[in-house]
Amino acid sequence: MIIPRNRPNFEFKDLLEIYPRLIKNREVIEEQCIASLEKITGFKYIILFPFARSAIYTLLNALNIKEKEIILPSYICKVVPQAVLLSQNRPVFIDILEKDFNIDLSQIKTNINQNTGVIIPALMYGNPLTDDLDTAVLQKNNILLIEDAAMAFGNRNLLSLRYPYSCVVYSFNIGKIISSIEGGMIATNNKQIYDKLNQYIYNNILSQALYGKVRIILKYFTILLFFNDFFYKLIYLLRKSEYLSTKIALDTSLKIDIDTFRIKNISNLQMLLLLSQIKKLDFEYKKREELFDYFNNNFSIMDEIQLPQKIDGSSLSHYTLITKNIKRDFLRKELHKSGIETIQAYDYSIPYLKEYSNYKGDREYPVALYISKHSITLPFYYRLSFKQAEHIVKMCKKIILYSKQKSSNV
Repeated sequence: MIIPRNRPNFEFKDLLEIYPRLIKNREVIEEQCIASLEKITGFKYIILFPFARSAIYTLLNALNIKEKEIILPSYICKVVPQAVLLSQNRPVFIDILEKDFNIDLSQIKTNINQNTGVIIPALMYGNPLTDDLDTAVLQKNNILLIEDAAMAFGNRNLLSLRYPYSCVVYSFNIGKIISSIEGGMIATNNKQIYDKLNQYIYNNILSQALYGKVRIILKYFTILLFFNDFFYKLIYLLRKSEYLSTKIALDTSLKIDIDTFRIKNISNLQMLLLLSQIKKLDFEYKKREELFDYFNNNFSIMDEIQLPQKIDGSSLSHYTLITKNIKRDFLRKELHKSGIETIQAYDYSIPYLKEYSNYKGDREYPVALYISKHSITLPFYYRLSFKQAEHIVKMCKKIILYSKQKSSNV
């Protein structure tokens, strides 16, 4: 059994469903898409972007936030500090909490100064912030709050719903709760932020060339082909037999893909894909909760791994274990031999990357560093079957038992 690390929520039948509507007027589709997103998120104002990173970059430019300190968690996707640097600001990192993988809010107050312009907490793995942030301090210093909810679509437990000078950034890339192949959005209840964003976009938007629209369609079919069971198994076997050498290096460098930060319209296909997946959201949340409970119940008696907490309000975007008495890389390697791929997206803590050493200074981020070296994210998505989940549990237990026996024989 071959189980991919990830799988898109959309299928070929979704294209058949939305195909007749592809030629509809763009404004009509956009209006329907935004209305649905407003209803789900609870925000009054929404703007769609080609990527979540371009949303953050555009927001900082639209509000003329430059040469400011921007507070970030030390465990976050690398494109967020890239957006900060590209907008001519300076990242200031804070350690995270082990219980929810999120920024330690208790450290924020001591890191705020007269040059602090923005705080960007990330809702890692869909988990809401479990501690309270003193928003009075933010308000007093006129600090913008941007919640990075790239993994937390549908989460209503947001500070941005309570703090007025704020907004939320979502991502619709492959592997997110809902996906438009590429894409992102900003949601806010602040009319001033919304108006400034719209004006900046009006003055700076690039027209979407025919090539861009065709590229999205080709990418859609490529993804469907790649994740087809037969084709994916063939690729896996070729990799394993070394006929196809595809060792993918984790790109954590400061190299910035400028094109992904530019402002462009997303296509009709992307918006229709979002609408088709929104219809299935209740089923997806229910399936994720059932899978999460299944994993936690079946891993509960194992001392070698620490299970993720099920936090109220979490969108449960990932299932991430912390290895304790077993080497993470050994577990990952053995799972891969068994046909189970795992996600390597966050095997780093940003300040410890060589390229970010100027922003680390002499500070340490022990929790983020530990999590980056010991976390392992199992396959966890809407289209994962319970038969596959059972196989994952079985193989994890088998590998852990083998490791235990091997250690006791040394």
